[in-house]
Amino acid sequence: MTEKKDNFYEDEDDVDFEEIGESETKEKLKEFYEKAKKFTRKVGEQISKQAEVQKLNLEIAGRKEELLRKYRLLGEKAFQYFKKNAPEDEAIKEIIGKIKKINSQIKALKKKIAEEKTKK
Repeated sequence: MTEKKDNFYEDEDDVDFEEIGESETKEKLKEFYEKAKKFTRKVGEQISKQAEVQKLNLEIAGRKEELLRKYRLLGEKAFQYFKKNAPEDEAIKEIIGKIKKINSQIKALKKKIAEEKTKK
């Protein structure tokens, strides 16, 4: 069981390093270091994989942002074109009408802001 020995408690299952020879202790330490190296290598590989995936996800996000800018540019160019050339497609006419309505609402709101700023 347990017995008190110089202010320390020792279980029967505890390793008594005095009983283990020096070469056996070195072998145990060597095994421990090998396991630690394998574990560290495995963790490093996982971190590298996660970093690469994150890097690729950031690249995808950048490409999506670039795509949205191109769609917006295309939309602006198309809007300018259809302001001068009436579209035949009813869906395009409807979208242009909504854009014009939103633009006039923005102008009205800006006018209200200007009026509020000039009030005493």
